[in-house]
Amino acid sequence: MNMNRADAFIRGLPKAELHVHPEGCLEADMLFDLTACNNIKLRWESPEALRAACRFDNLQSFLDLYFEDGRVLLQSRDLYDLTVAYLRRAMLDAGLVVILNSDDPADFGGSIYDNFIPCRDIQGLSTDDLVMLARNSLAAAFLPTADIAGNVARLEAYVAGFQSGDQT
Repeated sequence: MNMNRADAFIRGLPKAELHVHPEGCLEADMLFDLTACNNIKLRWESPEALRAACRFDNLQSFLDLYFEDGRVLLQSRDLYDLTVAYLRRAMLDAGLVVILNSDDPADFGGSIYDNFIPCRDIQGLSTDDLVMLARNSLAAAFLPTADIAGNVARLEAYVAGFQSGDQT
């Protein structure tokens, strides 16, 4: 593709601006993690209490919470971690297909399990997020369609059993 054609292609792509206020992106759990790291005390005793406080009656009640939340962002790493968490959540919520695979575990050691655990722990992924990653990874696998369908069916059966308490 020559440069003029590439430029025209890029100009023709839909554009979007992402404009957010960091304090407004803080999830309750992350906010409490940051209060612990930065030795800050909030008026709420738990993430659940903070979530309950997010039922606003008026603009002032929102602003009071908003500005108190902002006090926890002290280090440049805090803003970085918040940005990564926000973008990850926004991409997953928007339906971005993310896969998690392990290339040649026999050569490099490890397994898919060894990849899922750090992703869960570092990125704060929920069980539903992990199931979505597993589904996406199976759908993207270089396997015959019937094998993919069989593996997805086994995953769905496992998840159903796990949710009903039949499996741990």
